[in-house]
Amino acid sequence: MNHFWKNIYGHARLKEVLLKIAFSEKEPNAFLFVGPEGVGKFAIALRYAQISSIGCVSEKEFFENPIFKRIANLAEPRIKLALPSPPSSEAGEDNSTKKKLSLSEIASLEEINLKKNNPYATLDSSSSKTIRIDAIREIIKFVSYKYEEVNKRFIIIPNADMMNMEAQNSLLKTLEEPPEDVFFILLTSKPNQLLETIKSRCRIFYFGTLGKEDVARILEEYFGIEKNRSLILANFSDGSISEAEKLFKKDIDDFKQKCVNFLRNVFVSKYYSAYK
Repeated sequence: MNHFWKNIYGHARLKEVLLKIAFSEKEPNAFLFVGPEGVGKFAIALRYAQISSIGCVSEKEFFENPIFKRIANLAEPRIKLALPSPPSSEAGEDNSTKKKLSLSEIASLEEINLKKNNPYATLDSSSSKTIRIDAIREIIKFVSYKYEEVNKRFIIIPNADMMNMEAQNSLLKTLEEPPEDVFFILLTSKPNQLLETIKSRCRIFYFGTLGKEDVARILEEYFGIEKNRSLILANFSDGSISEAEKLFKKDIDDFKQKCVNFLRNVFVSKYYSAYK
C-alpha cells in the first residue's frame, strides 16, 4: 500500500477504494464503517480525513503538513468526535475558571486524549453509556459554523449504534442536507441498531478481522508490546485489537498454560481434570 496508509494496517482492498474516493469529485458526505470491534475502523477513519483534507501530495509533504498533525491531535475545527457519555446529571466544574462543562465534554475528554495518543486504543463501550441528543446538538452547532480557511471538516462517531433514538433522529436531519464541506464517518459493530434511514444516507464499507501479523505489528508499534509477546497475543486475538488488549491486561502466559493443561488432560482422557 502506498505512503498515505503508512502505519495503518490491514484492510488493503478497502483502503485502496477509500483512496480513490478521497481523490475523486464524487466524495460522499456520509460514510458508515461496519465491522467487528477492534479492527481499526477509527484509525482508518482518521487517516481518511487526513488524506481527503490534504490531497494527493508526496510522502514528506503529507506527513509534515500542519493539517495532518491537527487532525491527528483531534483538533477542531478540522475534526470533531461524538462520544457516548454515562448516565449522570452532574456537571463538572473547573476550579480555576468556574466554567461548567457539559456532560458530553466531561465524558469525552479522557477518551479523546486516549485516541489522540493511540488511534487503535479501545474506547469504553459499556452498556451504561449512550450518545444522547446533547452530543448531536453540539455536532449540529459545530456544522453550522463557517470556516473560510478550512476546506473540509470531519465528524467521526465511534460506536454510532450507541445513539439513542432521539439522537439518531436529530442526526438524520443533518445527514439529509449536509453542508458541502462537512463529512460524517459513523463507526459501528452493530448496524442493526441504526435507523435504516441513516444507513440509506451513508456509503457503507464492511470491515473484516485483522490478520495475525497486522495485530502483532499494531501491538508493537502502538502499544509498545515486545515482539514475542505481541505474536502470542495475536494468536489468541481472533483478529481484534480490543480482544488482544483484554488478554494483555490479563496474564496471557497463565492463560496459555491453562489451555495447554486442558488439552493434555483431554488427550489422555482425564476429562474431570480437564473440566476443572
